[in-house]
Amino acid sequence: MIRTVRPATIDEKTIVGALQQPYLHELNQYGTMTLDKSGHYVYRYLDAYWTEQSRYPYLIFHGRKVAGFALVRDVRGTHLMAEFFILYLYRRSGLGMRAASELLARHPGKWHIEFYNTNTGAAAFWREVAVRNAVGVVRERKAGWTRTCLILETKRAEG
Repeated sequence: MIRTVRPATIDEKTIVGALQQPYLHELNQYGTMTLDKSGHYVYRYLDAYWTEQSRYPYLIFHGRKVAGFALVRDVRGTHLMAEFFILYLYRRSGLGMRAASELLARHPGKWHIEFYNTNTGAAAFWREVAVRNAVGVVRERKAGWTRTCLILETKRAEG
């Protein structure tokens, strides 16, 4: 299998941070994102992905070109897709599905994946990811007023 995902090194934190700007801008239509004094969106947990053992930063590639990022967390034995972003140029190419599937296989076990209810593209994408990768039933529950959480179990990919 060609890998489209790999862990981001500390030297690549600035790449992940740069990719977060268009990602957070896009998410701002569904929630309220904070800008700092210089006009950048704030993501206060970024540094923690290189200092805490329960957080995993990834870069997503299309060939040799950076095409997105993902941030995965482990909370009490459950994996969370904290953030996931594919640059617009690479959307609808299958890259996002491959990358998400690789991440779920890399962290087998229980997953919670949340998305904004009004983000219909993300809702359809994550439901399809869940169905393709889950072992057993995928459950849904409300996550506050504006979000949905998919609850699923995965296993490590073969080969």
